[in-house]
Amino acid sequence: MSIFSDNLKKFRKLKNFKQKEIAEMLEIDTSTYSNYENGKREPNILTIKKIAKILNVSGDDLLGIKSKEKNKHFLNNREMSHISKYRKLNEPRQNRVDKITDMELEEQEEETLKSSSSKFLKG
Repeated sequence: MSIFSDNLKKFRKLKNFKQKEIAEMLEIDTSTYSNYENGKREPNILTIKKIAKILNVSGDDLLGIKSKEKNKHFLNNREMSHISKYRKLNEPRQNRVDKITDMELEEQEEETLKSSSSKFLKG
């Protein structure tokens, strides 16, 4: 079994659907759908989208993608605002922002190292 097949079965049961009902909505054989739940077959992306819509869950939920994993590749509103402002700056000003960012990161890393080493020495 796979994460997908386990999640598929879990969400179907939570929504009180029978395999046959979902298969009919997908216009596939019940045996094909059963194979999805048993991990013997994997649906294509279009079918995953259809299943997600039927079960009222996201494709990420079906695939077992955690929110932290999802969000690490996407920007929140604050980050998008920073990038938008940064892009409006001319190159010399962008360079200053880059230097300040580098300095802040170095300072933060040094603080983290100091904090870690002091905890180690105390422990």
